[in-house]
Amino acid sequence: SSAEGSRNITNSGVDMRAISTDDIESVEVMRGIPSAEYGNLTSGLVSIRKIRRAMPLTVRFKADGYSKLFSAGKGVNLNQRGTSLLNMDLGYLDSKTDPTDNLENYKRLTASLRYTLKADRKAYSWSWNSALDYQGSFDNAKADPDLNYGHIDEYRSSYNRIAMTNNFMLKPRKSVWSEVAVNSMVSLQTDRLRQTRLVAPQRYGIVPLSWTDGENEAQAVFAEYVAHYLCDGKPFSAYVKAKGVMGFKTGRATHTLKLGLNWDIAKNFGRGQVYDMHRPLSVTGWSSRPRRYKDIPSLQNLSAFGEEQMRWSLGRSTIDIMAGLRLAMMPGLASRYDMSGRIYADPRINMGWHLPKLTVGGEPMANSLNAGYGITTKMPTLNYLYPDRYYSNFISLAYYDASSPAQNSRFVVHTYIQDPTNYHLSPARNHKWEVRVDLDWHDNTLSIDYFRETMNDGFRYAAIYGSYAYRAYDVSQMQAGRDYHSLPYTERQVLDGYQKAGNGSRLVKQGIELAFTSQRIHALRTRINVTGAWFRTLYTNSQPMFDAVSTVIDNQPVREQYVGLYDWNDGRLNDRVNTNVTFDTQIPEWRLIFTTSVQCMWMIRTRQMWKNGTPTAYIAASDGQLHPYTTESLNDPRLSQLTRNYNADLFRPFTVPMSAIVNLKVTKEIGRMMRLSFFANKILDYLPDYTANGRTIRRNASPYFGVEAGLSL
Repeated sequence: SSAEGSRNITNSGVDMRAISTDDIESVEVMRGIPSAEYGNLTSGLVSIRKIRRAMPLTVRFKADGYSKLFSAGKGVNLNQRGTSLLNMDLGYLDSKTDPTDNLENYKRLTASLRYTLKADRKAYSWSWNSALDYQGSFDNAKADPDLNYGHIDEYRSSYNRIAMTNNFMLKPRKSVWSEVAVNSMVSLQTDRLRQTRLVAPQRYGIVPLSWTDGENEAQAVFAEYVAHYLCDGKPFSAYVKAKGVMGFKTGRATHTLKLGLNWDIAKNFGRGQVYDMHRPLSVTGWSSRPRRYKDIPSLQNLSAFGEEQMRWSLGRSTIDIMAGLRLAMMPGLASRYDMSGRIYADPRINMGWHLPKLTVGGEPMANSLNAGYGITTKMPTLNYLYPDRYYSNFISLAYYDASSPAQNSRFVVHTYIQDPTNYHLSPARNHKWEVRVDLDWHDNTLSIDYFRETMNDGFRYAAIYGSYAYRAYDVSQMQAGRDYHSLPYTERQVLDGYQKAGNGSRLVKQGIELAFTSQRIHALRTRINVTGAWFRTLYTNSQPMFDAVSTVIDNQPVREQYVGLYDWNDGRLNDRVNTNVTFDTQIPEWRLIFTTSVQCMWMIRTRQMWKNGTPTAYIAASDGQLHPYTTESLNDPRLSQLTRNYNADLFRPFTVPMSAIVNLKVTKEIGRMMRLSFFANKILDYLPDYTANGRTIRRNASPYFGVEAGLSL
């Protein structure tokens, strides 16, 4: 259903609620084209380092109308020299989507043990960082018992993950290698999704139970029942990364060479979807069967990278060049896949020209011009490579005995099993280039960046249609106890489709990003930070698409006989302009910090791409072949239905006007051990009404308040 489907983040990203921020020491944002050291990145890198130092017991509590959070952390020196250190953290979050709804909630529990050991010798120094991390989240929802006949519909999702990481770094003092590092990680998690639902069909429902091709008797559902569903996953993942760094000089240039190797593996040992096929969650849409995750092969990625960073002094200027190459492949793939044994190369380069400093207002101003270009290869995920089989079901006989439905009714379904695996699937390749100007003057910094990236072979599920034959038995001659094989029948040939992953998406992104940080204005004790961006994103398909119409002629759907192939732009063009202005005011003598942020969305505009509603070809059920769509096709009463007529209003830009909200936060330090904060989000807003397609749309904001307390003992 839509409620549970909204929680599905497969191939979408990361649930940010599962990330704890209380044990973070620093966050480093790497802009520009990513280094060859990193794969699967297109929009920069956010590197998070956790706390690894001695620190007193620190306790934090935060509460607002939507959530309550508690965390505690401590760092302990295990020897007097401070070379052996243990950090411990614990965190808990309880949140609700709606403060007035107690039937849906989300909880998170995190714990971490981090051990650090260092040694310093005459010939070398080394460090070993080890960590054991636990992360658990629990997403639960119930339906109101008064709304579902006293039965309790439940949705319970639990996620538990244990990960162990080890990072070893050696820094020789007299060697061509300045640094050698080995990083490793092993994680195991359990994902369990339990669902209980009351199923109450309005009429009898047919439930196919066959696992093989051909005609098979099916079960019918006549009365309501309670269905139980379990999705059991035990994902295991591991990776090893080895990297070496060497440095040398040639004339006025300083060189840093980086070489490395990276291997990772992912495998799921869970039972997969577990449910009673006689009591499914739904009596419609039976295109799949239970499948054990442990039967799916593992996914491996192997990559090697090499990169040189050169800094060249040219008079009063300095030129930085970072050029590298990343080679990636997927070992372990069967030879049937086109990707098996293939190596994909990702060249990347970043250049920066630091110009001579200028004197402006008696202060030196540093300025630099930067540019970069790179290719990033995105490998397909497990469900793209090993999809579930698709079951096409056609009702051959539906005999309902009104006098004794449970005993004498007969239902026969003809099943075809399809393998939607695309062995010709290839990785998605993202091409990106950007230029940037950076200015730094009198503790004021300004950065303006223009970028453009293109991906013409992104992953997309496309409909695949074929012709299927089955027998339609004459139900009027069926009687209780009669063998249905003796009934007269009619041979039918119809079309049916299923989804298959392919490289059919096109994505073009471009934009301008602005970042400005002012010096602290002493009279106001305030520093101003401004970030803003204009983004334009084009989502569309890069291959023709099958699309079925819903027209019915003479009680027969046209889609069963003909389906058109359209070479159109099934996508949209999005534009948005936004700015965030933050005023950071600090008054040390009062030990007060005021933070005010003004978030403005100046414009959001979406436009559906124009569609040519005339197909270029069509597939026919009679032979399962593609035929060109000609002017004669327009005169056929059924084929003419494949031509789509669209209202021009559908393709007009839809624009949402400017909106703004203001957030406030006040922090007060009490003594040396306590920090108390009060925040009010969306305390002020500007959300004017606007008109779209002749309708007035009214917007509103839901402000909320909260308090946060931190204690250091």
